[in-house]
Amino acid sequence: MENIHIDNFKAAISNSEKAIYLSFLIAVFVWTIAQSQALNDFNLPILGFNVEAKKGVLIVMLLYMALGAQSTYCLKVAKDNMKKINCPYIRSALLMSPSVLNGALPIRILAVVAPFMVLFSAMYMAFAGHVGLSFLVAGIYSIFHFVAASYSIEVK
Repeated sequence: MENIHIDNFKAAISNSEKAIYLSFLIAVFVWTIAQSQALNDFNLPILGFNVEAKKGVLIVMLLYMALGAQSTYCLKVAKDNMKKINCPYIRSALLMSPSVLNGALPIRILAVVAPFMVLFSAMYMAFAGHVGLSFLVAGIYSIFHFVAASYSIEVK
């Protein structure tokens, strides 16, 4: 029975890590848009039609939030499965697997919160240096990333 929990733990950590990496890429994309300070319509390469820039950024930001929710869910699943593994040697071995989310506590928290920091920087540029508004907007879009960070702390 423990094998199921072991496999579920591995899959949850892997999926959460992918969601965090994609969130970081989206935050960098938004940062690049904010850096250019030119919101023109752009073509979606896969779909082949133009999107108004503001709507496109909104769609990207909603995807950023969805990835944060995915990461949160996966880390909760990982935490729940880890609790069901009774053998301390197996638990220890799982936590030594090569993953940012299995590393030292500061590294895990940094990995989960890094997309927020990049997004905050993008909002700071987009809102012409208004720190409060930048923090509020980046914080709202990153709420699931913060919850994921709390689950990341509880995984060990």
